Amino acid sequence: MAVSLRYPKITATGEREQLAQIKSYLFGLVGELQAALDGRDQGDAIEYGPDRGSLADGAKALGELKSLIIRSADIVDAYTDQIAHRLEGAYVAQSAFGTYTEKTAQELTANATALESVFSHVSTLDAALDSVQSRLTRSDAYIRSGLLCYREDGSAVYGLEVGQRTVIEGEEVFDKYARFTAERLSFYDRNGSEVAYISDYKLYITSAQVSGTLTLGSYAIETADGLAFRWQ
Repeated sequence: MAVSLRYPKITATGEREQLAQIKSYLFGLVGELQAALDGRDQGDAIEYGPDRGSLADGAKALGELKSLIIRSADIVDAYTDQIAHRLEGAYVAQSAFGTYTEKTAQELTANATALESVFSHVSTLDAALDSVQSRLTRSDAYIRSGLLCYREDGSAVYGLEVGQRTVIEGEEVFDKYARFTAERLSFYDRNGSEVAYISDYKLYITSAQVSGTLTLGSYAIETADGLAFRWQ
């Protein structure tokens, strides 16, 4: 199998930034090559046709055909132009009551399909008072815009994804993310399950809690004093 590759473009001047660009390029390149090379032998042996039913009609057929082409390709031409940069910050406050330290960082990566920012926020409170416990809090978050995934027919889905995970004293207290595209606004839990989404003028949700009034057409459902249905 012939493979045509291009060298990465290194635009940074500092040694650290250059290494970050090389690292980002290698991660992207390995992912593309892995998708092309994995299962190539199995791809060569795949039988398909109307009688096999492996290429179904519609969107699924296009997705399967795309996968078949990649897995059985004799020529792979992979190239991506990327930039990477890291920004850091620190804050320290000391007094007779203790020390508070805050460290922040952002890793920015951009290529032809996406722009991603990864944030870290670590705060440490060392108390000088016996009545107050010390505490370590860490929050990791990311904001990704651009190519998020592919549909079953192989078409690209672009949008915005925001996620955050917070750990306090070794215990995870928050881990969720949301995704916004031109056709859907989705919310996911820590297991990656879609718990709610808005699409085509409708809201789909696993469970709901109403603390005030819910309006349905010309009726209002009030929960202040029990449960009441009122015609508006």
